[in-house]
Amino acid sequence: MNKAIFFFFLTLLFGTAFLYNTDLIITNTVHTDQTQALDNSSKIAIQKAINKGVLRVEEEVEIDPDVAKREFQKSYEENISHDDNRTDRKYEVVTIQSRPALIAVRGEADVESGFKKFNHQQDDKIRSLEKYIVIYEAKSVNKQEGGNVN
Repeated sequence: MNKAIFFFFLTLLFGTAFLYNTDLIITNTVHTDQTQALDNSSKIAIQKAINKGVLRVEEEVEIDPDVAKREFQKSYEENISHDDNRTDRKYEVVTIQSRPALIAVRGEADVESGFKKFNHQQDDKIRSLEKYIVIYEAKSVNKQEGGNVN
């Protein structure tokens, strides 16, 4: 009888450790993917929204906020590599400035947790919050011979 109880608790412990480890791996994967998607999408949005006329004439980087927001949305959807039915993703473009070229975004990913379900917790999701800011600005305020843009 003692061996049966021992193996029951050992199996319970192993199952709990397995669920916890699985949650850690999935959460890390989603968080890394979210970070990379926000990073890549922000940079792509700024690069595609640069007003080339202002860049050529005034040698300053200026972006069109509407184009930047549209390009960010499009690029974010393309850059998500880990997408499953257990993950809910939301993003928000916090601010966009045209001069200096700036885009600040916030992304949130909720992953269902097997460990929290096993423990019968009310909120059975693990939340990953990521904020990202990209700024393109001139190296110096003085105009250099040959231009400020490298």
